[in-house]
Amino acid sequence: MIDLVPPISADQLISEFRRGEMVLLVLDQSDGEQTGVVAMAAEYCEASHITFMARQARG
Repeated sequence: MIDLVPPISADQLISEFRRGEMVLLVLDQSDGEQTGVVAMAAEYCEASHITFMARQARG
């Protein structure tokens, strides 16, 4: 299950990456559109993470 959290600071984001957490980066555009990118540090990335990104995080 994915935990939804309020926006975090850059320092908190870096901490998430260092712990090997998968994060959702959201870009709010001026026209009201939102774009999201799932990311994580490559050193922690396993096949299951890539599978999740390919199946669940595509547009």
